Amino acid sequence: VRPRRGFVVRAIEPRAVVSLAADAAPAPPNLRPWTVLDRFAAIDIVRGALRVQGDGGSPALQIDGIEAHATRTGGKLAATMVATAIAFNQPDYGWRQAADARIDIELPDATDTVHVRSARVVVGQSVVEVTGALQQINPVIGNAQVTVPAAMSLLRTLMPDSSLEGEIAARVDFEADRSGRRATLVADASAVRATGVGPWDGRVAAHLGFLHIVFVPDI
Repeated sequence: VRPRRGFVVRAIEPRAVVSLAADAAPAPPNLRPWTVLDRFAAIDIVRGALRVQGDGGSPALQIDGIEAHATRTGGKLAATMVATAIAFNQPDYGWRQAADARIDIELPDATDTVHVRSARVVVGQSVVEVTGALQQINPVIGNAQVTVPAAMSLLRTLMPDSSLEGEIAARVDFEADRSGRRATLVADASAVRATGVGPWDGRVAAHLGFLHIVFVPDI
C-alpha cells in the first residue's frame, strides 16, 4: 500500500547537469523512474536550472527559470512545471532560443502511469502541444497526441535558411505497446511552396506501422 503522506521538499535555485553518453549502459527492462515520486507529498522548485551535455561533454540544452509544484491530493500526485527560457545547441546553427514551456501531469496512486494532461512548448512563433500517457520505458509503452498548428513556422525557426514557404497544420497520434509501435500523421497544407514550386493545398495522411508506411494523399 502506498503511503498517503510523504516527504515535503522545497528547493530554491537548484542547478542540475545531465550528461548523455553514447556508450552508456542500456536502461533496465520495464523502467519506471517516476515511481520514486510515490514517497513525496509535495514538491516545490523555485528558479531552477537544468543543463544537458551531449557525448563528450558538449552543451546540448539549457533550461532556465524552472518553476515546479506538485501536491498529493485525492489519490494522485498532480504536478505543474514551467520553464521561462529554453535554449538548445543546434548543429550548423548554434544556440537557438525557445520562448517557454509548461507541462501538467498526474500520477494516480493506483497505477504506475504518468498522465500528461497538457504540455505546451513555444518555439519562435510556433507552438507544440502534447497530451498522452506513459506506462514504462524499455520498452516504451504509452501513447501521445502531438499537435503543431504551424509546423512550417517551426521548421523556419529551426532552419532559417529553408526555402519552404506556406504553412502546414500537423497532428501525430502515437501508440506503443508490447506488440510494436504505431503512428498516424495528418498534415493539412496551405499555400506550400518549395524552391519556387507550388503552391500546394490539401491533406496528407500517413499510417506508420512496425514495418510499413501507408500514405493517403488528398491534394
